[in-house]
Amino acid sequence: MNDLALWLSAINLFIIVIGGLIIHRYLPAYFVQKGKNLATKEDVEIITEKVEKIRTQHSTDIEKFKLELQKDLEAINRRRNIYDNAIKSLGIFILGRNATPAEKKQFLSDYSALWLWAPDEVLKAFKAFLSLQVEIASNPTSMDSMQNDLKKAYTKCVLEMRKTSGFPSTSLTHDDYKFVYF
Repeated sequence: MNDLALWLSAINLFIIVIGGLIIHRYLPAYFVQKGKNLATKEDVEIITEKVEKIRTQHSTDIEKFKLELQKDLEAINRRRNIYDNAIKSLGIFILGRNATPAEKKQFLSDYSALWLWAPDEVLKAFKAFLSLQVEIASNPTSMDSMQNDLKKAYTKCVLEMRKTSGFPSTSLTHDDYKFVYF
């Protein structure tokens, strides 16, 4: 029985030493790795949170930018429609054409819309054109001598409208516009 107790004590000692070595060698490495994994998980959560905040901010900024672009596009389309009507209305000033009261009324309506939607450059061009028309109306004999000035003023109106309706860097000049007579 003494031998058996001795053997059992030796086996217990062996198991305790091996267990101690395992605990001393592998358990700290296990806990170190477990701690690293936990720290990495926390870091990933923080980074993910920051990325999501940035993504949300960018999405918000993009939506605001889209809204601004949509408003700009709507304003340009509105302006183009007004310009289209204004150009048609300017036809009442073409030499040799008799304007009806309805056409005159339409011109006044289109001119008012220009004052609401057109930028300053367009309004100044229209003012110059209409000033020439007023001068001719007050002195009809000057019409022939002022035709070139009228044509330049008319094309200035067209070019200014063109620049503010989507073609800001147009290279066209008043010489490029051709007046057609039938």
